[in-house]
Amino acid sequence: YAIANNDRRLTSLYSKALIPQVAQCRPSVYKRLKSQLLGIGATDFSLKGDIIADLQQVYQCLGFTCQDVGVYAGIYCEDKDLVPLAEYNPSMDVKDASRIDLDILQIKILMSLESYQSAKHLYLYGRNYPLQQNTENDPYLLQSLHKMATTSLRRKAGEFYVEFTQYYGDIMFSDTIVLNTLDGLGKYGNKSKEYRYEIVAKTIQR
Repeated sequence: YAIANNDRRLTSLYSKALIPQVAQCRPSVYKRLKSQLLGIGATDFSLKGDIIADLQQVYQCLGFTCQDVGVYAGIYCEDKDLVPLAEYNPSMDVKDASRIDLDILQIKILMSLESYQSAKHLYLYGRNYPLQQNTENDPYLLQSLHKMATTSLRRKAGEFYVEFTQYYGDIMFSDTIVLNTLDGLGKYGNKSKEYRYEIVAKTIQR
């Protein structure tokens, strides 16, 4: 509303509340919006089309949809099931599964702030990847990096899984490394903030 109506005062007010939250969604969009809406000088409303398009990219991450927002002043938005992922066009809806990347990004942000218990909670219980509900009566459940690190399906990696478990002497080696590092225990628990960040970040991306 504020951007559509070239309202500088409200645009500035809402930007200060919203833009910091975008950092947990898409860093590239966050940087653009921060520059365009919170940078030095007044907002350039000639760029409102680009600004609104960037905002629409982070709707789902922020917990709402185009349908929730609706149409205003001729500004349209469409919720799409099949969207390109890193320039790859999937043949089926994998949008929800791809959102596990947001858990990884948000854990990194929390670790950079040394908020280890919050990072641990996100790791254990998840936040962004809802599991499929076959009926409306099915419970709403989230996938988590912890579940992925401890599932028996990891054995399908074959000889690579065997080699890693033998090297670490632990069939749940990834989970153990992450939890110990977050809790300040084990081999990496007493390392520097930067070291712990790298250990967890690299491990959860395996």
